[in-house]
Amino acid sequence: MHTWPDAAKANKWGNTPLHDACYSGASSDTISLLVATWPDAAKERSGMKETSLYTACKRGASLDTISLLLGIWPEAIEEKNFVNNLPLHVACRKKASLDVISLLVGNRHD
Repeated sequence: MHTWPDAAKANKWGNTPLHDACYSGASSDTISLLVATWPDAAKERSGMKETSLYTACKRGASLDTISLLLGIWPEAIEEKNFVNNLPLHVACRKKASLDVISLLVGNRHD
């Protein structure tokens, strides 16, 4: 990051590199590298008010990626996007695996 400080900034649409990696279906290893570089990126919201967890759920991320993002910021499970949808809502709509749905349901803070 010292050689490319802009990699730890959101773009003009409010997306961080972590958002873009989650959107593009990057591996959990790539997600881990980005989080290690900019730990607070998981708490940033995109221009659509989406967390990286929400974006990962929207794009059908693996159980490993969802688990990793939840481990970084567990409260993201309760963060809604601009139309008040939770990560669980979008995961169900996108037909996420039973393992992903179970992980999301099991981490609710109700």
